[in-house]
Amino acid sequence: MKSLTINLTEDLANRLQSAAEKLEIQPKVLVQMGIQEKLDQLEEEFQQASDYVLYKNWELYQRLA
Repeated sequence: MKSLTINLTEDLANRLQSAAEKLEIQPKVLVQMGIQEKLDQLEEEFQQASDYVLYKNWELYQRLA
């Protein structure tokens, strides 16, 4: 597993610690979960945009083929 060091503001660090305590997990686990969720969301948004473009231009692609 790779390691990454980030700098957080005092407020953000406190919020992270508080949220992790409420969920009864380590702050680093919460950060990992957040990163994974955001990456999954970006992939999903890209796939939706790609599908939309293909659907919208399907007739044009058929004529060009």
